[in-house]
Amino acid sequence: LYVFASNAMYKVTPHISSGEATAELLWKISDVRFPNGTAPTSLYKFSVHKGKVYANWYFYAGGNSGGYYNFWVDLKTPAVSGMLTPTYGQAVYGFAFKDGKAYMSTQNNTFAVYDIAKGEPVTPTSTDALFQYGMGFDGVGNLIGMTDKGLKRLDLKTLKTTDVGGLGMPVGPMTTSPEGKIYFTNGSLFRYDDSTVNPQPGTPVKASDLSELVLADVDGDGKGDILGKTGESSGLYWFKNKGNNTFAPGVKVFDSWKYTQTTAADFDGDGKTDLVAVDGLGNLKLWKGNGDGTFGKETQLTKWAGKQQTTSGDVDKDGIADLVALDTKDGKLKMWKGTGDKDKPFAKPLALTKWAGFTQTTASDVDGDGIADLIAADKDNVLKFWKSNGNTEGNPFAKPVTLTKWAGFTHTTAGDLDGDHKHDLLAIDTKNKQLKYWKSNGDTSGNPFSKPTVVNLETATP
Repeated sequence: LYVFASNAMYKVTPHISSGEATAELLWKISDVRFPNGTAPTSLYKFSVHKGKVYANWYFYAGGNSGGYYNFWVDLKTPAVSGMLTPTYGQAVYGFAFKDGKAYMSTQNNTFAVYDIAKGEPVTPTSTDALFQYGMGFDGVGNLIGMTDKGLKRLDLKTLKTTDVGGLGMPVGPMTTSPEGKIYFTNGSLFRYDDSTVNPQPGTPVKASDLSELVLADVDGDGKGDILGKTGESSGLYWFKNKGNNTFAPGVKVFDSWKYTQTTAADFDGDGKTDLVAVDGLGNLKLWKGNGDGTFGKETQLTKWAGKQQTTSGDVDKDGIADLVALDTKDGKLKMWKGTGDKDKPFAKPLALTKWAGFTQTTASDVDGDGIADLIAADKDNVLKFWKSNGNTEGNPFAKPVTLTKWAGFTHTTAGDLDGDHKHDLLAIDTKNKQLKYWKSNGDTSGNPFSKPTVVNLETATP
């Protein structure tokens, strides 16, 4: 946290358990100099972004003379780096940042967006966004701010505000974090969970449009999120699991996703979920997870021509996910053991069994023992289950157990949706045009899955 107090900038390290904090002095306001050599008298509002302090400074010249200046300075040394000249002379109540732009709520009840590099306005101003107590972007890209009438959301297209709800009374200075938490003060520091705020209506997703479905915990909160495409030409969306069978509006993690056989798991043992998929040329690619719902650049793994139904899971319980796929050249299901080696993440394939007539193969720890089992539909559209004993010296999977009829269900995938360590099923019901999930009770002596529950998804409104 960064705090400006007693005309000085401090870096504050909170100690949540003790309620205390330590502060490190960075610089004093007397160290700051405007381009004309004068020093500001005080700092009105500020925000820290990419190592810079964007601030609304006040200079008092004596008598009734004085004015506001909007400069940004380096965080560690107060050297002036630039100026938002169009807001010269105006007090700024709040700053927010996105895509190289500074969003500012100013003294004359207007809201404006500026190109940081150019210091020029890029949109018309709005007279409907007086965020006196601060503002910021929530976890799904909405701009929210605190007014004297409560929390508001600003529509960046119409430049009009609507009530958000949840925080009806104004509080002290506030800011937001990328994961959708609101931080504010009224004498003590509080964190407010934006997931309980009335959400902005998104665009409903048709189940029939979904593809490349994956159920995996991509942000490390213990609950399986949904990844998937919402149309043939769409990018890959992340639908964060909010609990109670609900998901946050989907946000794009990749603008374009021209890949197939998408699967997700921890392939390097760092506790973060990575992505694997096949490109149009039959190459297997990997995207390392950052643990916050985003992924790094793609890495070429190996040629994957002739492989189908690629899935992943920790088959041998060593903490590193393995790959399983059908090799169409010989009709056998094979496993590529994960090594954890970034240069050679998978060992040579191990043939498991013949796999003629099976589709929608997915690795899934159905019983919560930490070992990935297999689920697939046979040629008669019957869903079956193969329990793994974790011994990869040979075929670790037992004889199949019949679960239920599976006609009309597609895009079957599995993951721990509710955080109980037992993997649940997710699939599209093509007859009813619905996305559904089946909760696992972990008892594999029979069918462990409950009756289906409909899952509704929507994408965030831009």
